[in-house]
Amino acid sequence: RNAVSGEDAYFQFALKNWKESADRVQFRGSVAYDESKVKNGYEIVCEGSNDGESWTELGAFRGNGMPGKASKYKAHSDPNKNSWEPGTLPTRMLNETLKFEKSGEFAYYRMRLKMDGAAYWSFFEMNFYKGEKLVDLLPSKFFNSAWMSATTGQEWLYVDLGSQSQFDNVKLHWINKAVKGKLQVSTDAKQWIDLADLPGGEANIDDIKVNGKGRYVKVVMDQPANNERYILSELEVMGKGGLLAHP
Repeated sequence: RNAVSGEDAYFQFALKNWKESADRVQFRGSVAYDESKVKNGYEIVCEGSNDGESWTELGAFRGNGMPGKASKYKAHSDPNKNSWEPGTLPTRMLNETLKFEKSGEFAYYRMRLKMDGAAYWSFFEMNFYKGEKLVDLLPSKFFNSAWMSATTGQEWLYVDLGSQSQFDNVKLHWINKAVKGKLQVSTDAKQWIDLADLPGGEANIDDIKVNGKGRYVKVVMDQPANNERYILSELEVMGKGGLLAHP
């Protein structure tokens, strides 16, 4: 399962040193949402690019309501929680084939997902086809997801390490970085302690040394690099602890 959070997010495939052509994408997944915030319809758009910056819309689903079909399953508000834990968020199941109106060879493909009130989008399967042939976008290391903020003001996200952990290094892999902000840690996701300021600068990777102990690690973003929304592709927390396997 791959999941991204937010009302305006995307999944991206990046092909290294080659291009592929496709005429449709088939996907299965779900969206968990806050019913009180749903408005203005939805968009699910597939785009292609050859430089990762200029994008061409290949095909789209748009509507005034919500995507997919209603489900009886209630999702947890935290996508990192186990799926069997009781949840409160309603979900919509997605099982669609999006046919492309434009074609061409691209080195990047991405699925843009937009809906007011969306908490997070989860996908169990996403396959591209050309004719009857499955387009090979594997190995899976080329499948990257990124979190994008809803605004350019103060935003935050946090990860659940699964259990109390000690860690000494946090790496943030940015597409559009926060030049001001901080890292925080918590044992309960309610009370937060400051760990370190974000270093700023122009590097796409922030490698931050910390002395942290807790279960939850939060990135607080106060100012973006270029007045555009923050985009974070990966958050790494390195140290000791976490979930243990038991026979």
